[in-house]
Amino acid sequence: MKCLRPTGPVLFFTLIIVLFGSCTDKQKKAPVLPTDCALVMRVDTWEVARKSAIYELKDAPLYKEIINGLKKTNREGLIPHIDNPLKTGLDVVEPVYCFVSRDDKNQSSLIGARAKISGKQKFAEFINTTLKTNPLPVPVLKFGDIDYFMTNQWIVAWSGAEVLFLYQEKTEQTALLEKAAGLLSNTNNGSNLDPDFVNFHSQASDIAVWFNYSQFSDEISQLQKLIIDIDVPKEQFLHIYVDFETGGVNTKIRWYSPAIKDNMLKHFRRMMEENPQYLFKAIS
Repeated sequence: MKCLRPTGPVLFFTLIIVLFGSCTDKQKKAPVLPTDCALVMRVDTWEVARKSAIYELKDAPLYKEIINGLKKTNREGLIPHIDNPLKTGLDVVEPVYCFVSRDDKNQSSLIGARAKISGKQKFAEFINTTLKTNPLPVPVLKFGDIDYFMTNQWIVAWSGAEVLFLYQEKTEQTALLEKAAGLLSNTNNGSNLDPDFVNFHSQASDIAVWFNYSQFSDEISQLQKLIIDIDVPKEQFLHIYVDFETGGVNTKIRWYSPAIKDNMLKHFRRMMEENPQYLFKAIS
């Protein structure tokens, strides 16, 4: 996706690194996400593109096939944006956030993605070019300070310097639009206020995944009781950090649960009191 022009790609890429390299080292502020997020994935698109030398994909057969396909379907207008992602108006330096939010009321999960915009005018032109290639007309509408277009159960909305994609089954379009407007207003008390999410977000990595067990407390309790009969604490979090390095991939997995240690110790004490031979049976 983030391919640069073949003319002097190495030089161009080096210049961008010099100009924006310092930005990637700064601590990014966590975005506002739904309060009931079960899963959040942060992708440092710039680092992933830089380390994978993605500009070299122009020589790949798949890339050429995509370009030929656009030409055959009269969608040549998209080629400059694929050829140079900077023309889309998306901020390739800032990370992209994907999330899944549990919604028991609508009995369906809210799936979304959030990214920064570097140029609102460029982004609007990119959207208009994209929509023109659609067989059916899809208008760009306004709702307060946001621009958006939507079909069925998904919406793309943007305001200021951010764009948001949301998809949710079994929900009305008006409700989906209001959710998008609330998140883009940055006033919702989102998961960025969760202390564990703040801790997770402070750790830099190419790709990071945050899993919130509290959104699956009943299911997790049933599963863990099959493994070991302990009181399952509601606050449990899984952090996964992935970094691409020369010659391989470095992955770190961390499980946080403030109360799990005490609950496991209570379980072992109870087993020892009920059966003094339990320890010897366990290790034999």
